[in-house]
Amino acid sequence: MRTPLRASVARYALAVLFIQAQLQKALDDVTEIFIKVMRKYSSCANVSINLLMGERNAARKRKHKLVIQMYRMKSVSTHCRDCANYAIG
Repeated sequence: MRTPLRASVARYALAVLFIQAQLQKALDDVTEIFIKVMRKYSSCANVSINLLMGERNAARKRKHKLVIQMYRMKSVSTHCRDCANYAIG
């Protein structure tokens, strides 16, 4: 009678070990999928940040050019006004 009981216990023990191994494999697969998804999000985020920074730099350069143009226009208009006052006066 001991032999069938031991065989039964051994069968259940092997079943438990098999279930644990399958669970571990499933968790490993889920972890790999999660890592791949996070890498994809990270890559997309880096692309978005780079685009945003490029747009900000382009906007900063445009603003700088406009400020320079406005400064030059003001300098020219002041100079012309001084010349006109000189000619009149």
